[in-house]
Amino acid sequence: MRRWTAIAYFLAQNENGDGRRRASRTLRNQMAGCANGRAVRTRAAINRAGDLLPIIADIRAGGAASLRAIATELNSRGIPTARGTVPLFLHPG
Repeated sequence: MRRWTAIAYFLAQNENGDGRRRASRTLRNQMAGCANGRAVRTRAAINRAGDLLPIIADIRAGGAASLRAIATELNSRGIPTARGTVPLFLHPG
């Protein structure tokens, strides 16, 4: 939150009159946008965890105990990472 306070102070110092109100409104909108984006990312992470839960349970039932073993098995099954990429050694060509 310290960063937003510094930004608001900077904007207030460089604007006069109506500019301060405009800067304050812009900062409020930016903070609301950050909160909305965080909520969307959180929802996506919860959905992905729910999708992976049965797969990871199956991998654990197969004998994988460590995180490395689980990750290796997820990679061998071709399941993309949370960012949607496939590890380099699984790319064709």
